[in-house]
Order: sequence, then C-alpha cells, then structure tokens
Amino acid sequence: MPRTTTPPKAPAKPKAEPRAKTIAQAAASAVADDERRRAREAAAKATPTSSALFPDETPAAIGSAIGAWWDTAGPLPVPRRSIKCPFCGGAAYPRAWSIYRLTEHRAEYRHRLAWRCDVSIKCHTCAAVWAHGLAITEAQAAQFGANTTALHAASYDWRQARDRLAGYLER
Repeated sequence: MPRTTTPPKAPAKPKAEPRAKTIAQAAASAVADDERRRAREAAAKATPTSSALFPDETPAAIGSAIGAWWDTAGPLPVPRRSIKCPFCGGAAYPRAWSIYRLTEHRAEYRHRLAWRCDVSIKCHTCAAVWAHGLAITEAQAAQFGANTTALHAASYDWRQARDRLAGYLER
C-alpha cells in the first residue's frame, strides 16, 4: 500500500505593518497634544481650592452639611440614604473606611477640620468604585477608632466594619 502524505500547509500571511505617519500627520498630532496639555494646565489653574470655595465655613456648618447625608454618631460613618451608582444607577454600598490626618502641606485646613474619613463605595451591578471624603473632627476620628497620634490613623475593610457596626445598625 502506497504511503500518503499530507500536503504542506500554506505559509501564514505576514501581518501588515502599521502605516507610518507622514511628517504632516506627526506635526498635527504634536500640535494637538500640546493644545490638550495647555488646556489641562489652564483648567488646573482655574480650579479653586476648597478653602477658596468655602472660605467662611465653620466646622459646625461643615459638620451639619455632612450630617445631612452621613450618620457620624456611630462607630463608623454610614450613609443615611441608599447610594445609587452614578454610572449605571445600581445599588452601591460602602466597602472600606480610611481615617487620616491632613499633613502640614495642607496648611489651609490646620485651623479647621484637619481629619478625613474616606469611605470607598462599590456598585454591586457594574463594580464601579469611588470614594467619598468626609471632613471630621479629631474627636470623631477617635470615636471611629483612630490612633490620633498617627498621620494614617485607621483603615477598615467591609468585614471589620461589619463587626464594628454590628450593634449600632440594629437599633
């Protein structure tokens, strides 16, 4: 019986090389990049700091505004209302809490609320994550379990927060 051989495979087609930019296209791209950079720099200069936005706000007024949306009386701040994802509209929940003191380079805050609690929120539908930064007093930082002698005083993931909030949320 004669031996049969399979025909050799056709060689793969070489991939097309990306088309090189012409000198005019490269120049136009560089000009556009430069314009975008200048626009970003101008926007950064025009964006006021929070002390410029709210120069006369007292810690009590800031606390009142935060208190309208956040319950800060418990062992950790929790939202008073349900949170909706800004991207998909799905339900979102707090996932992590980070309590820290602003450092010296933020001197405009030293006379006011120098402590922050960043609450990370995660959407259960699209998995988007964002943070809400809450201005808090040193007494509130201590209430939330922070070591007030450290710059980065405390961090809690959702499991630790669940344990800290267990008795408080059932009320």
